[in-house]
Amino acid sequence: MSIVWMTGVLAAQILGGSAVLSLLGVPHRIAVLVVTGAILIASQVGLKGLSAIFSTCLVSANIIIFYALVQARGLPVYLHSIPRFGHDVAQLPMIDSLTITFSILFVVVTGADYQQFVIAARRPLDAVVGSVIAGVALIATGFLPAAAVIAWAGAGYLSRLRDKAGVIPYIVASAVSHAGSAVSILALLAMLAAALGSGGAISRAIAAGLASVFAGPGTILGRASGLIWGRTRQIVFSFLGLTLALIVAMRGQAIVQAIVGLNIVYISSVGLLLFVQMSSRRPTLRVALATMIGGFVSSTIVYVCGIFRILTDHVDAISLATGLLFAAIPLLIAQIKPSPNTELQKTGAGTGR
Repeated sequence: MSIVWMTGVLAAQILGGSAVLSLLGVPHRIAVLVVTGAILIASQVGLKGLSAIFSTCLVSANIIIFYALVQARGLPVYLHSIPRFGHDVAQLPMIDSLTITFSILFVVVTGADYQQFVIAARRPLDAVVGSVIAGVALIATGFLPAAAVIAWAGAGYLSRLRDKAGVIPYIVASAVSHAGSAVSILALLAMLAAALGSGGAISRAIAAGLASVFAGPGTILGRASGLIWGRTRQIVFSFLGLTLALIVAMRGQAIVQAIVGLNIVYISSVGLLLFVQMSSRRPTLRVALATMIGGFVSSTIVYVCGIFRILTDHVDAISLATGLLFAAIPLLIAQIKPSPNTELQKTGAGTGR
């Protein structure tokens, strides 16, 4: 189930990287395939080297975006971005804003692709300090891209932009264009490397998840590991995960929609189990499996209905509500149905009388 939501995030990295290549003149479909292949290569790089490249390119891109913000005299927009964000969110339908917020928060707290960097820390202190630094940096930079877009749009700099998906790469390239085309291309490549670094890390997490399920010690693939496995296993499972993400990316969704839609499927499958597990109750394996299947299948059906435009309004909210409803049915039945121990006690009591 974790692989489901990570597929949405990986698809978002493919969309972001392909937007950069499209701005460089590469046709969209070819750009998507090229970025997917590049992420496959990046996923074979060690986590330490990958995170260093990703961080450097991400910082560079943020510096350029801040410079673009200053160019458009948009600092007031940035300084007032938090209250403006609250005002703009209030303009959305309440059900949509709540669904998006819940789906993002739930997965950020429980998501394996975020936690893998914490787990990789050498000491607990490193994990804590790293998380604090990341949180402060995210608060400082989180509103930067949106503020730059608003400032540039207000200044009339985006009037010639045709593809809205490439607005941030366009701003980054245009902001440094006075230094020459080579610098603009270098800035775009830095953004592309950031997307590849993030995508590679997520792809590694997906490959590890697939391997634990399908190539564990008790599986056929696990017993055959001495014949074909080793390094090949990571490549094969990375390829499978990227294929799933590529299918999602080819739908042509907005980046946020690609993430939220699959987040909802994941939450519908495991969300209730998480809260039950945190309580004093422990569902049986059969009930837990039925809960996951009910939530996953029902939520996926609604998700597919959204793909084929059978449903058009509040699809994510309907998917979440439907998934949680069908996930709750096995848990409710387990509460109502007497357990075998209870039946045994009743039989014994009757015999005694």
